[in-house]
Amino acid sequence: MIARAEDDGKLVFQDGSSIYADVIIHCTGYSYHFPFLKMKGLISVDNNRVGPLYKHVFPTCLVPRLSFICIPYLAFPAQPSELQSKWVAKVLSGEVVLPSEEEMMSSVQEHYQRVEELGWPKHHTHRLEIGKVGTDLSFLSSFCYTYSTNWTPKKIKNIKCFVDYY
Repeated sequence: MIARAEDDGKLVFQDGSSIYADVIIHCTGYSYHFPFLKMKGLISVDNNRVGPLYKHVFPTCLVPRLSFICIPYLAFPAQPSELQSKWVAKVLSGEVVLPSEEEMMSSVQEHYQRVEELGWPKHHTHRLEIGKVGTDLSFLSSFCYTYSTNWTPKKIKNIKCFVDYY
């Protein structure tokens, strides 16, 4: 545990040890809360389930006016957030057309059913399945070019292994 951070970049831990750091990333967990949005019941946050969100990004009744980037977890956030951002841009530009509101709601309901089948509590709605992170995100690559031509679900699987250490 960090006891203090000094002006020169030195981090002193509670046990007295220290290191120099360029960056500190606080991974504190999240409770989704959007007090700045007047949602009027169109989007809800119930036990950390934000919804209904098509593919964790688009509120089904507000497409394309509102989108959420990087809601899913158990993935290295840089790749999904980049892909989600490109997907949103393509939707906003008209280059990609989303399914009808009814089809998106059906997909959301199927996802909710899958969460129940896995025995996950509601607050894990946006958790990506261990071992399926690449599959869960691969639909995005069909809409967007990635920053690397070598990007594949196999590489995401390697990231999943990194996440498993938590």
